[in-house]
Amino acid sequence: METNNHLLELFKGLDKDEAQRPQSKRDPKMAVIYTRVSDRKQVEGASLEAQHRICTEYAIRNDYTVMEYFGGTYESAQEDDRKEFNRLMKFLNTNKVVSKVLVFSIDRFSRTGGHAISLDEELAAKGIYVIGVTQPFDSSSPVGKLFKDMMYIHSRADNDMRREKTVTGMRERLRQGYWVSSLPIGYTNLNLKDRCDKHKIVVNEKGELLRQAFQWKLLKLYSDVEIAQRLTDAGLKITAKRLYWLFRNPFYCGIIKNSIIPGEVIVGKHPAIVSIEDFLRINNLLAENSGKRSAYGREDDMLPLKVFMKCETTGAVYTGYLNQKKNIYYYKTRGKGTKQSRNAKVVNSLFEEHLKNYELVPALRPLLEQAVRNAYAEATKDMMAEQQTLKHELADNRKKLETLERKLLFEGLEREFYDKYAPELKTNITRLEIESGRMEQVHSSNLENVIEKAILLSQNLSKTWASSDIKNKQKLQALVFPDGIWYNRKNDAVLTTRVNSIFQIIAGLKRDMEGQKKGKPPGEGGLSHLVTPKRFELLTF
Repeated sequence: METNNHLLELFKGLDKDEAQRPQSKRDPKMAVIYTRVSDRKQVEGASLEAQHRICTEYAIRNDYTVMEYFGGTYESAQEDDRKEFNRLMKFLNTNKVVSKVLVFSIDRFSRTGGHAISLDEELAAKGIYVIGVTQPFDSSSPVGKLFKDMMYIHSRADNDMRREKTVTGMRERLRQGYWVSSLPIGYTNLNLKDRCDKHKIVVNEKGELLRQAFQWKLLKLYSDVEIAQRLTDAGLKITAKRLYWLFRNPFYCGIIKNSIIPGEVIVGKHPAIVSIEDFLRINNLLAENSGKRSAYGREDDMLPLKVFMKCETTGAVYTGYLNQKKNIYYYKTRGKGTKQSRNAKVVNSLFEEHLKNYELVPALRPLLEQAVRNAYAEATKDMMAEQQTLKHELADNRKKLETLERKLLFEGLEREFYDKYAPELKTNITRLEIESGRMEQVHSSNLENVIEKAILLSQNLSKTWASSDIKNKQKLQALVFPDGIWYNRKNDAVLTTRVNSIFQIIAGLKRDMEGQKKGKPPGEGGLSHLVTPKRFELLTF
């Protein structure tokens, strides 16, 4: 005992360092509420009002003080460039007290998948937690965080599926010659509220000016700058740069080309302002002077890891360049005290190979399904208990209302007594039905969807990334590795720190499988921080 006391005295001075560390000043009871719908019609209905009421009731039940309300309007959650959302984020960045963001459900906060997960992590690092009040799981725990990540991914996948259904219909209309997007300058739709096959597209006054501009270009009467100036003087304010792209738009010669029907050329049902022959002649002229325009964007295609990748030694981001003599693209960094470059093709191949560590092999599918189910059961344990409480409370209120009605009809209960207590019971019943229904929906429908999306998302990662365009490459990168990647130039290796929870489980399962092949006991795959001890049994083959 004396020895222990002596050691405590010796190490007591270290407590000063601990005391000097900055402590979070955020109040666990201070919150803000954010409500959102994605459709103007929902604003006119009761959806926003219901979100506001249910979030407020949740705050009251949990003794939270609501400092500010945000949202209250329709904004798409597919992109995080929203006026009210940005106002919320600005408030959170400046306010040092709030610790909770209350939303009706996780998808009301964001449906951007990987970016939403990354944003949620940034807020959590500041001590701010996003809480879906109809999805009451503890997102500060590893299991709860896993479930929340899956909800973000599910929301993004749901968006993509809806978009695909919409795009399928748009493709068919385009192939029939009907334009389905906003019209280019020079055209007006006289039947804007009708379906696209009922639209009446006409050339307006600006279109007649552009008709003249095409002729000026065809006859080489003026340069683009001069044509733009003439159009501006006539009332169509336009720049030479924009005019350049208008001259290249086949819509003006009656042809439909669209990114959702790549490689297809359709004769449209709208009026042309220049003939196909003249349009092709003009664009042959443009091709002669296009110079390097045709190579626009190629650098991005060849350097998808640009900025996303950092030097492990210096922390500096990698940019890139093209070596003109060798015609080879390189990633480069100019970190403090070092200057590095590496063949982009080699690094891209290393990254593609690294993605294979997170691909789901068929043999592991049952284990992943069970792991997700276990995580779901753990994350929703408290929610299921609350759901049972709600059902009992709902049954009790229904029974009381039924008793009141029976006494009013058959036992001579005074109407005044009925009118005093019945409205409150009816309100309680409606509220309890909504809350119970929401929980039942989460429990019954989302689980299998989440499992299926996780499986689909985790198959052929490397091939999907390699075959995608630059935009989808970057989306996939950010989803799997929300904090980006590191590159070790000395060992020529791609390294990662934080990995999306689902892919980290897959990698752990694969490591356990490989370990067992080598005679190692299960559970050495590095999943101890993500799963409960019970789940280690799932890793036994």
